[in-house]
Amino acid sequence: MEKINGLSSQEVKMRINKNLINYVDEPKTKTIKEIVRSNVFTYFNFLNILLGSLVIISGLISGRLLYSLKNCLFVGVIFTNTIISIVEEILAKKTIDKLNLVTDTKISVIRDNNVKLVSREELVLDDVCIYNIGNQIVTDSVILDGVVEVNESFITGEEKIILKKKGDNLISGSFVVSGKCTV
Repeated sequence: MEKINGLSSQEVKMRINKNLINYVDEPKTKTIKEIVRSNVFTYFNFLNILLGSLVIISGLISGRLLYSLKNCLFVGVIFTNTIISIVEEILAKKTIDKLNLVTDTKISVIRDNNVKLVSREELVLDDVCIYNIGNQIVTDSVILDGVVEVNESFITGEEKIILKKKGDNLISGSFVVSGKCTV
């Protein structure tokens, strides 16, 4: 492999200041506040609270408050269902957040003529990355040196290994199955 110089620290800072960074467009999970709000303030809950209130008001007017409270037991089921939905969604959120943390791998880049590990969010325009077997391509890029075989099955749906060499494009999301390259 030929010697390829990466960006200098000054060039990286300039690109960050110009907002030429790698944005990760993965959807973020809801906050706990948003989860509670989306489960409590629903049309279904509003309608049932309204109906329950009307039943209690009619019981007060007719003088049969205990009878009307008995007829409002359905509100307890609605309340329980809302609590269960909130708890399940919060548990799912925590699991997804843990999985996102596990999949956040570091990328080898050349900066100041040294190989450095950075996260996807720290990549800037024109960063020189090094990919080996098992790495996921995190941004669309062009091979500067080396030869790799990549799996682009996320695009075509079929497990097809494609040979890529100097000058070829690598597509974000594909995986390196053999070889080594600088992009």
